[in-house]
Amino acid sequence: MNEHLERCTHSGKICPWYTTGCNSTTRRPLNSYGLAMISWGRLSELMFQNLASRYSNFLAMFTHFLTTLALSALIINGLGCSVCQAEEAAPAPPARPVKPVSIAALNRMQKEADAAMEAKDYATVVTKTEELLKVLPEQSATKEQMEQLYFNIGLANLLGEHFPEAEKAFTECATKYPNGLLASRCVLGVAKACIAQDTTPKLEQAAMALRVAKQNPKFNAEAEALLAELNRERVRRMQVLEASQKP
Repeated sequence: MNEHLERCTHSGKICPWYTTGCNSTTRRPLNSYGLAMISWGRLSELMFQNLASRYSNFLAMFTHFLTTLALSALIINGLGCSVCQAEEAAPAPPARPVKPVSIAALNRMQKEADAAMEAKDYATVVTKTEELLKVLPEQSATKEQMEQLYFNIGLANLLGEHFPEAEKAFTECATKYPNGLLASRCVLGVAKACIAQDTTPKLEQAAMALRVAKQNPKFNAEAEALLAELNRERVRRMQVLEASQKP
């Protein structure tokens, strides 16, 4: 017999009987196999509903997470842009106005530097000259006057035996005024400061500076004498080195 489950024509529910027409004369109770099939079908239906419910909950939570993440990124990006725009829009602080110095004060500072040079107070010469350069408007002084001030700093450092500072000051003066009246003197000053530092790289630098300085006829003799002395010293040191290496 081709038995199957049918819905009852009276109630519309699954008939709990194997039947061919669901009437009082033909129905009979389900056997154990039929009960097992109904239980497994119901269990499968419940498992499917449970999985579908969990998947829906997970999908909703994941969607909420993505939405929150996107909103957070937008907020952070917006705040960052706002900060950047605020920084870009912030006006630069106004430059501090330079307090004008009277001519009398400038002359007094220059006289103090000159007096310190005569007294061989070279540290004071450097200090006073640097202070003068800070407050002296360039438009109120000629290039020759400005060049002389920078040269005096190098000269005071050289006479005060501050040789690296002297080299730096002479180099700065020659760089600022390459065609100035004291340009060759500055190059000669660089050579003397390098010789006084007495290292191999500085002696090489001194030799190069002397070759430049001797191009000026006014300093040719002095530069040639220093260069000759430098070459003799170099030969002497090479001989000492070779002697020390012999067994």
